[in-house]
Amino acid sequence: MVGNNYLEGTYSEIYPNISQDEAGLQKLFLQFSFPGGIPSHGIAGVSGLDPYEERGNWVYSLSHSFGAVFDNPDLIVACVVGDGEAETGPLATAWHSNKFLDAATDGAVLPILHLNGYKISNPTILARITREELEQLLRGYGWTPYFVEGHEPAPMHEAMAAALDYGDRTDQTDPAGRARQGKRRPSALADDRPQFTQGMDGT
Repeated sequence: MVGNNYLEGTYSEIYPNISQDEAGLQKLFLQFSFPGGIPSHGIAGVSGLDPYEERGNWVYSLSHSFGAVFDNPDLIVACVVGDGEAETGPLATAWHSNKFLDAATDGAVLPILHLNGYKISNPTILARITREELEQLLRGYGWTPYFVEGHEPAPMHEAMAAALDYGDRTDQTDPAGRARQGKRRPSALADDRPQFTQGMDGT
């Protein structure tokens, strides 16, 4: 939306310092999603955009996945959740939706938490805590995490396929387990962080 506003000239009318030339274009790029600049998502300062319409376009993925499986017992939804997205309020709350599933009438959701270490403009919290702490967090939400870790595409593909197969078998062989109090559901955790992002201090 910012780009569209700039190309049509409206952005430069409102913000004359972002001129319609190479210098203005460079300023626009440098301020985008940068501290002291402008957000990457739509804001009230962008002409013609309702910020409440565009904001949060990613953070409902898990909620939508649960909505898809309610009253659809034959459906299993694999939902990829970014570690930056996972820090938002709606997504953090949606992990608890597993407590509303009814084995007799609902399908299953297999969340895949993708830890790449970063969100739009800074490091993520979930990628900086220890593996033990992250596992305890997911278990507290009611999930059993299966870690898929590595950097080489072929081994990662095989490991992820095995984790997904396990999750699918768990749902097929123990559908009643979805509704039992305290029964943890399977979830996959894909960790392909660069080695320098393993600790809270970035080392």
